[in-house]
Order: sequence, then C-alpha cells, then structure tokens
Amino acid sequence: MAEIPESKGETRLADMGRRAKEHEERLCLSVPETARMLGISRGLAYELARSGQLPVLRLGKRLLVPKIALERMLRQSEQESAHVSL
Repeated sequence: MAEIPESKGETRLADMGRRAKEHEERLCLSVPETARMLGISRGLAYELARSGQLPVLRLGKRLLVPKIALERMLRQSEQESAHVSL
C-alpha cells in the first residue's frame, strides 16, 4: 500500500513530540531552556549562573545546567521555605 504523505501540521507535531522526548532524555539544559522552565528572563538566568546561584557546568564556551542539580536546588529551596513558614 502507498503511504499517504503527512500534512505540514502533522509533521510539525511529530517533530515537537520527538524534540520533547529528546529533551526528557538529555542530562543537561541550556541556560535559556532553564530560564524558560523557571519562568525567568534569560539575562537573569545568566546572572544567577555567573554568581553561582544556578548550578552550571562549563563545557568550552557553553554553560549547561545539569537537570539533577537543578532539581536538587529546587527541592532544597522548597524545604527551606517550608521551614520558614512553620
């Protein structure tokens, strides 16, 4: 049987799904990706990375945020705010 070609919309959806899956499998995020996830500006994310408040790895000229370190930082922040509100 001949395959029916996908429409442009279906192709874009498939690409988005593939990128989402790749995103889940990656160990690190870029600083702009991290900023989007946290709901902060890209500039603030780079400022936090430079000051050491955002955990980053430097690979060459790239700054990458390890997902596990980001998750640990967020959990720690939640625990600290829970203690303050008691």
